[in-house]
Amino acid sequence: MSNDSAVEKFWRSFVSATGIDGTYTAWGFGNDADMADSLGRLVRDGPKRGTASLFSTYQDDDEPLPKVGNLSVVLGGGGEPICVIRTVSVEVRPFGQVDERFAWTEGEGDRSLEYWRAEHVRFFEAEGRPVDDDTPIVLETFELLWPQVTEPSRYIAAPLGTAGSCSSSSSRSSAETQRLAEASSKGRPTVGRGRGASGRGRP
Repeated sequence: MSNDSAVEKFWRSFVSATGIDGTYTAWGFGNDADMADSLGRLVRDGPKRGTASLFSTYQDDDEPLPKVGNLSVVLGGGGEPICVIRTVSVEVRPFGQVDERFAWTEGEGDRSLEYWRAEHVRFFEAEGRPVDDDTPIVLETFELLWPQVTEPSRYIAAPLGTAGSCSSSSSRSSAETQRLAEASSKGRPTVGRGRGASGRGRP
């Protein structure tokens, strides 16, 4: 999926700009090109700072869970690099115990828990992996490292346990913000992370 030379050039630019270096993986969110594009942009240009996937997929692929400090180049649908992120937290929690705070952090749709649950149920079912409240889910949060924001973010984190609100001090219109959020929510619940060779469909 990735364009190796473009990714390496992007990584070198990131290292030069930030002084941060290390081992990294390159992958795209979701399970198709449109999802990779919309979710990647929602990280780079919007509020998305989390992703969720089925714990069972790591077991099936004999793949380790993400670790705090992991560096990743997020790819678009054509394999082009979009941004660099770093894993901040990793937790395994039953689906029914995912809360409003994580739904808000994931930053998709209207950012409510109701939206998060409905989209993820739909997505996992479409993948042939239906979930219930006891299904273990890997919840990962991350920070955007690069491109670095040069103007104040339009998004203000919600208080713990609330759906939160956003305010704007940037030039991006509310219509554009809504467009990004709606585009990101199509065809994907937080499952999508084509990570490594196996790829992990998660938005």
